[in-house]
Amino acid sequence: MRKYFVVLAAAAVASLLISAVAPAAGSGRVIRFLEVDNGSADVFTDADHNNRGSAGDSFVASPVLYAWAKGGGRGARIGHAKIMCTLASASGAFCQGTFFLPGGTIQGESYTPLASRIKVAVTGGTGAYAGVRGTFTSRSIRDARDADGNFVSLSADVIRLLP
Repeated sequence: MRKYFVVLAAAAVASLLISAVAPAAGSGRVIRFLEVDNGSADVFTDADHNNRGSAGDSFVASPVLYAWAKGGGRGARIGHAKIMCTLASASGAFCQGTFFLPGGTIQGESYTPLASRIKVAVTGGTGAYAGVRGTFTSRSIRDARDADGNFVSLSADVIRLLP
């Protein structure tokens, strides 16, 4: 049994050393996009059944990602995201998200205040983004209701990958 733990520990240390010296795939790249969430795939779990956001409640969002068009408008669809947050309080949450982009995915997670501007750590990726690190920043541009009364949120997002 002890031999099993020693081998496991050695593998973990080797893995950390390899990831620490391996060059990140990001190469200082900046990815900008618009995030549109129309609430159609959103799920809210009211863990304590008090009909308001409180610690332990969670929500899932599935926004669509669009390229920035010249003049600041919405360009072509470039992907989508899956985001899950668990509230730590009425004003902050621990969030995890995966951005599905051409060439691979980028993952991020962090505690963040629930505000019009959030910043989350980029913790990895797949495909062209394997091994990336950096930051994801989102700034709310507009929250509104569409013609059917559904909530629609528009955010300007930037992913900055470390070199």
